[in-house]
Amino acid sequence: MLSLPSLAASHEPSAKTLKTPKAPAKRTVALGAPAAKAAAAPAAVVPAAAPAAPQQVVLTGVVLLTDGKPCPGASVFMANAPRQLAVTNARGEFSLAVPAGNPVAIKADYFGVGSTRLALDQPSGQPLRLTLGR
Repeated sequence: MLSLPSLAASHEPSAKTLKTPKAPAKRTVALGAPAAKAAAAPAAVVPAAAPAAPQQVVLTGVVLLTDGKPCPGASVFMANAPRQLAVTNARGEFSLAVPAGNPVAIKADYFGVGSTRLALDQPSGQPLRLTLGR
């Protein structure tokens, strides 16, 4: 039969394993500051206030084909910001965040089918209905 050494003695930490090296004390010294000022506590740093995020309104609506059927997969975007876009779902529905309080032009496009453009003087939460044309 195999005998194992007692585990009780191996679980006790020895004085050698408990010693950890001490890290040197860190001092912050401003360049060009006299030694007397270097020992003083550093001034508190106050983070700059983040700029206020512009108010936005979420436009919702549906994109339709000329026959009145929904157009899934159409791109809906602000005319001056084509990289910020929404793609319509299977029912032709979309939602797109735009800046509030400013006039915007919304464009809906589906390659090979057509496009449409709608100018809004004051974007609101009212659902939009966009019909693609050639």
